[in-house]
Amino acid sequence: SKDIKYNIDSGKPYAIRFLVPENKTINFKDTVYGNITVNTDSIEDFIIIRSNGLPTYNYSVAIDDALMKITHVIRGEDHLSNTPKQILIYNAFNFNIPNFTHLPMILGQDGQKLSKRHGSISIEKYIEEGFVREAILNYLALLGWSYNEKTTIFTNSELIKKFELSSINKKPAKFDYNKLLWINGYYIRNMENSCLKQLLEKQIRNYLASKNIIDLENRIEQLDQKIEKIIPLIKERIKTLKEGIDLISPFFIKISYSDELATYFKNKEIDATDILNRAYKTLSEVSSKFHAKDIEKNLRLISERLNLNFRKIAEVVRIAVWNSTISPPLFETIEILGKELTLKRINEYMRIYYNLKI
Repeated sequence: SKDIKYNIDSGKPYAIRFLVPENKTINFKDTVYGNITVNTDSIEDFIIIRSNGLPTYNYSVAIDDALMKITHVIRGEDHLSNTPKQILIYNAFNFNIPNFTHLPMILGQDGQKLSKRHGSISIEKYIEEGFVREAILNYLALLGWSYNEKTTIFTNSELIKKFELSSINKKPAKFDYNKLLWINGYYIRNMENSCLKQLLEKQIRNYLASKNIIDLENRIEQLDQKIEKIIPLIKERIKTLKEGIDLISPFFIKISYSDELATYFKNKEIDATDILNRAYKTLSEVSSKFHAKDIEKNLRLISERLNLNFRKIAEVVRIAVWNSTISPPLFETIEILGKELTLKRINEYMRIYYNLKI
């Protein structure tokens, strides 16, 4: 005691420890792991105040939860070993002990604890990447829990009714990105078009802002006039809102042909220049209403006149107007683009292709 007094009087930094009683039994029931018994002889006198005067985690969290009248503590299984120490603190202050639920760890597909090296681990990041909140909640509920072997999709109200903490498995759950992606795609496909429109418009605004688009509001106005027609074309094709942006952006963003696509037909047994010239001419002749059925009829005439499989005609036109070998349904896409922009893109692709061909 003299040494302690000397150290205190001399201003030597010190920590404060909790005096753990000897050979006492701590019992508590965990919702997932059941009854747990720990002998205090396995717990050392642990620090509750550091030498810098700051409280440790176990000390501060126990007191904070008690003062906030927390009744249920739900946290990761890695905190299970902290629980006996926190119960000792609860008892020392005569606080009520809450109910404890320790959830199994979430692992990556490699069986290691989920971390940044496995990809995104924050919900905010997944939302930024185009995942729907309801889909994320649905998937997270399935990590370590299931209602039955057949049901995968749950609405929020169904989860509230059916989810039980006591049904959670003890075994760690593996995070399956592909399953999350599938669930997200399901939610998008089954969403009302008006709801999907709102979500996509928000993503598009963020996308355009990130590209430093000068006439932002004008682009948004252009989109508003077209998006109700666009959504049915892409809804079945996307699994995330970000994929939706990738399919929507060519409708109102200037496209730039890659060298690969600009020379795509250079070594193929097909006269792309002739097809594009014919496509330009025949689409120019479509009525001012520029309906998909008329666009299809006129383009198919090229196939008949050249005695060429229409898929080859479509491939040439698709690359010219969409800058990709894959697009939403071609005729409907051209209708939404409109005659002026469609002809402009065909003309631009012909110019680039002709110059590179030479």
